[in-house]
Amino acid sequence: MNNCEARRIMWTTYKNLKLWFESWESTLEELGIALRGVDGKVYIPDHQMKNILNFDKTCLSLDGSDGARGGRPTVTFYDPRFPQLGRATSKGSLTTTMITGSTAAGEVLPPHFEFQTAAQSDNGAQIKYEAAKFMLHTRGQYGTDKEQNWATSIGANAKGGMDDVELFKYIKNTIMPLYPKAAPVKGKWVIVKVDSGPGRGNEDLLTELRWHGFILFPGVPNTAAVTQEMDQNYGPFKTAFRDNLHRVVDERFRLGLSTSMPPWLCGLFVFGGTDPLSKCVLTESLCKRHLISMHAWEDVGAAPLSMACLQSKKVRRKIGDGGDSDYEQLMICIQDANNVSTHALSQFTDDSGLEFIGDAMKAKIVTGRPAKNVSVPHSDENLELLETQGAVYHKLGGQHNTCDDFFLKKAEEKRSAWIKELNSKKSRAFDDSSKEEKGLLLINTKGPNANFTVAELNDLLRWYKVPNLTTKAFSSKETKLKKWAELQDAKEQPPACEVWTEEDELELAQLTSQTITMADTSLARFTTIKQKEFEIASVTFTDEQWEFLTTNRLQLRAAGDFGAAA
Repeated sequence: MNNCEARRIMWTTYKNLKLWFESWESTLEELGIALRGVDGKVYIPDHQMKNILNFDKTCLSLDGSDGARGGRPTVTFYDPRFPQLGRATSKGSLTTTMITGSTAAGEVLPPHFEFQTAAQSDNGAQIKYEAAKFMLHTRGQYGTDKEQNWATSIGANAKGGMDDVELFKYIKNTIMPLYPKAAPVKGKWVIVKVDSGPGRGNEDLLTELRWHGFILFPGVPNTAAVTQEMDQNYGPFKTAFRDNLHRVVDERFRLGLSTSMPPWLCGLFVFGGTDPLSKCVLTESLCKRHLISMHAWEDVGAAPLSMACLQSKKVRRKIGDGGDSDYEQLMICIQDANNVSTHALSQFTDDSGLEFIGDAMKAKIVTGRPAKNVSVPHSDENLELLETQGAVYHKLGGQHNTCDDFFLKKAEEKRSAWIKELNSKKSRAFDDSSKEEKGLLLINTKGPNANFTVAELNDLLRWYKVPNLTTKAFSSKETKLKKWAELQDAKEQPPACEVWTEEDELELAQLTSQTITMADTSLARFTTIKQKEFEIASVTFTDEQWEFLTTNRLQLRAAGDFGAAA
């Protein structure tokens, strides 16, 4: 079993997923996206389904492969004198990344295509103009008042993949404009459900999202096959994508044309169109057919809230993990039957008198450890453990990445780095002061040309910050005397000492004694900047604009908690 599959098995447990769903449900209710009915159950109103979305990336390879290790599909060699049984394949090796998704209301998100480029800078990257005619618009309403067309975006980087920078661009330039009415107010939040991949801890991205009323909610690490709707939708999508590819390749092969597919043609196989060489027509848009399947949302159970994926066969179960009692009773019966069978087997002997070792076939169903309560939010213990995505999931109990603890952790990291730098500066200052004191004492008492001992020469050379004093080059007294003489002949002055002031000492004391609060985070600084920008812009407002703003402010305040996403 490879490491990737082992991680999936270890993470995809009933206990992990149940903990995530509990946090998901409480967050939806806290943000006003979900409500609690008279029966005590939490449900998501139909008008809020559009504010829940999920997106994921996938690899589009025009040689028919899946983008994983192993290269393009097998090529079949044949004798042209006999009927051809093999299938022609496209001769291409570059892959393109597509990222898209859908809302819980059934609208597909505008896709983004990331191409590979050898350009060393953004200004040098080029994309073929003809690619644009295959990149069709996506029609949807999302968070606007009416349906409209939304453009497909394209980009390019060295690997043709979605890194932190490209993810930030996609969310900011494609996703956020779909919801112009989103705000950090109860009932107006938009929740973005993603997997636990790279970029989810980008502080700048999380600050932008939180400020504009968006919540980034990663799933349980290594469980995308069970918990991510788009991961399930991409299966039939990729099958249809390859079918389209084979249709065009077969037609080109029949006409004796080149079967090489440049990456800029990927839009043809996604949105449909006419192949410029073979004139093969693909009439169906795969985005419309395969990427808005509501079955995936129903199978996961995040919206509507059913927790359906907990019953998936891929979810690993343990006795006492909080699952349904019928399943637990079945596992206990299986365990009892195994115990009885192996014990009975060990009581028998064969014709030669040898005993059977029944314990060799004994199985033990793992008993789940009881769940522990999650620590109080914003505690120092919480902040110390927010290191990896796995630790984030466990410590926050499946909370979203735009919660207060995330910003507090980032502020803690920056403060720790600054404390470390100040301590280093203090150490250098005291060390330099000690070296200077010893050097001046030797010069004032013996003079610069005295017959110094080895220890005294070491003190003088350290004062002058001569490097490599402990190496073989300075192993003898003669070499040290020679270096000292060179410094005197050149009339060099010792380097300036690091200065440690009372202000530095006071700053270090304050940093080490004060507790990090939200006022110290990037979110607070971002808020201050936006408030200053508004203050400057407010002088240009008309009376009508100012009246609209004040009225809107009162309405937002009355709607619920402003900015609450802790």
